Amino acid sequence: QGIVKKLADKLTAQGTTVKFAIHPVAGRMPGHMNILLCEANVDYEDLFTMEDINGEFKDADAAIIIGANDVTNPAASTAVGTPIYGMPVLNVNDCKNIYVFNYDLKPGYAGVDNPIYSREEGVSLFLGNASDTLSKFMDDIDKPLKSGKKAAKAEVTEVNTAALLKDAKKVIIVPGYGMALAQAQGIVKKLADKLVAQGTQVKFAIHPVAGRMPGHMNILLCEANVDYEDLFTMEDINGEFKDADAAIIIGANDVTNPAASTAVGTPIYGMPVLNVNDCKNIYVFNYDLKPGYAGVDNPIYTREEGVSLFLGNAADTLSKFMADIDKPAQAVKEEAPAVKEEINPAKLLKDAKKVIIVPGYGMALAQAQATVKKLADKLVAQGTQVKFAIHPVAGRMPGHMNILLCEANVDYEDLYTMEDINGEFKDADAAIIIGANDVTNPAASTAVGTPIYGMPVLNVNDCKNVYVFNYDLKPGYAGVENPIYSREDTHLYLGNAADTLAKFIADMD
Repeated sequence: QGIVKKLADKLTAQGTTVKFAIHPVAGRMPGHMNILLCEANVDYEDLFTMEDINGEFKDADAAIIIGANDVTNPAASTAVGTPIYGMPVLNVNDCKNIYVFNYDLKPGYAGVDNPIYSREEGVSLFLGNASDTLSKFMDDIDKPLKSGKKAAKAEVTEVNTAALLKDAKKVIIVPGYGMALAQAQGIVKKLADKLVAQGTQVKFAIHPVAGRMPGHMNILLCEANVDYEDLFTMEDINGEFKDADAAIIIGANDVTNPAASTAVGTPIYGMPVLNVNDCKNIYVFNYDLKPGYAGVDNPIYTREEGVSLFLGNAADTLSKFMADIDKPAQAVKEEAPAVKEEINPAKLLKDAKKVIIVPGYGMALAQAQATVKKLADKLVAQGTQVKFAIHPVAGRMPGHMNILLCEANVDYEDLYTMEDINGEFKDADAAIIIGANDVTNPAASTAVGTPIYGMPVLNVNDCKNVYVFNYDLKPGYAGVENPIYSREDTHLYLGNAADTLAKFIADMD
């Protein structure tokens, strides 16, 4: 709270109006926040109740959240059946710029994910101890907006996904209730006409419950002069998504949500949906990425490939999209001088004196042990001391890692048991994890009731620099999230370890 006061003073000194938004149940008891802030000499007149401040977020230049979660969570209006459902919250999500200073991105006490953390625009995340991150943040306020090294000429490549429709042979358009709210049906018809004019076959996929009543979408589209023969029922169109060049969703959510087949106990479980997720390229024109009326997140929105998101009022985003169809797929512009900041974490190992490598079962799955040996050899060749930390239950059986590494010609004398190596992580320049999760998870000391609670783990978290080569960031077999992955000084390399390690070794030069 003392640092928060310093931040407020710094902003006030530059002419900024600063107000503190106090939720009635923030903290352990009513009035908790008021007391903490008054003890830090924040003027009582700067503290505003939720009722008094909630209307101001939409006009503020920024909202700064320090350690608050449930009381700012907009899901309180949608997450039916959860402890926060229906609870009034601070309207932080109405603010154009949000700065979040929280220890991590886990849900609050209510156990409900906060969609602010994954908002695509206007959210800056500062994870870790708030007293540390706030202090650094204050220093950064005085730095230039952009810093780095000057390059004589830099090329910036902009990908225009709309241009991919230029050669499309078949496109399926999926309208939903959001189209009605945005009054976008006339623009949808213009888009269809534009595609047809270039030789694309266009069909409209109509879900029986899209909109407020059966037939709602048909009526809206017919009023916009879409031919009735271009409207196809779910039964007739569902098999065609897999072969279409693109599917365009306008304001539809629940009726396209593939989670309907997996989200047991939710309103859409078992409901037939449009097979949009079978399509190789999907364009989503929705106001935001919030769940639909059923309250179930749509995994299409986070699909890694083939999905382009256009958020905001569909009438606006569709109009711009149509103009973009005629632009090049990639526009390259020159900027001189350009400012760019490049950080190559692999280079940080160039001067490392001591590195500890932690192998796990993921190394075995990726068959990466030979590449791990190459990495170790490269480090040793530059004068780095390399040790391997072996957890007794890493792998499928005791001794699994020892055997794999010895087969890759790692010297047995370089393999160290947990008992012998654990005290060395704090002094190592770097720890490199390859496919290990549970055996490095510091939550083993805190996650009461989980399979790893109380299990001794490798003290990787004591190391100042951690490199993680794992397929993804999902929890290990114990199902417990590993806080190392969200640490600020952790370098993440996701995918097949054999591939990511090989690239990493090349980057060291």
